[in-house]
Amino acid sequence: MTNIERHTIPAITVASLRKKVAGYHEEGNLWQEIESLLASSQAPVDVTGMAGATFHDLDFKPTDVDLEVWVQVTEPFTPNAPLECKELPEREVLRAVLHGDYSQIASVARDVDKHIAEHGMRIGAMFNIYRVGPAQNPDPNMWVTEVCFPILEG
Repeated sequence: MTNIERHTIPAITVASLRKKVAGYHEEGNLWQEIESLLASSQAPVDVTGMAGATFHDLDFKPTDVDLEVWVQVTEPFTPNAPLECKELPEREVLRAVLHGDYSQIASVARDVDKHIAEHGMRIGAMFNIYRVGPAQNPDPNMWVTEVCFPILEG
């Protein structure tokens, strides 16, 4: 069983790229695209900050996925489109920390969904925070991902 906890994510400023993509497997392509946009915008990336992906569709979709990748920046900046600079507010989330490769994310998300249903909670769009990923360590066994679901009040 996945360890699920309530956690507060602090407010941060991010550079983000949001697109409809063919499927979840396209996330890597968005990361490649955002890297070049960050460089051309001279975005002040916080190298010790958060990086993640938000899955804006509330339910699983096999195609036409509304996906956004983002990285924390040290201050607001003027981005080159389609890159955006925006503030993400402090959020209370349900969080499960995944150690290992991304093939386990669907299983972790199902465990969190079960927890949400059992507790009658309302949640927003799932997002992942990639604490350790391919950019930091090529060994998938060393990857650390926080799978987060914002808790909606009311």
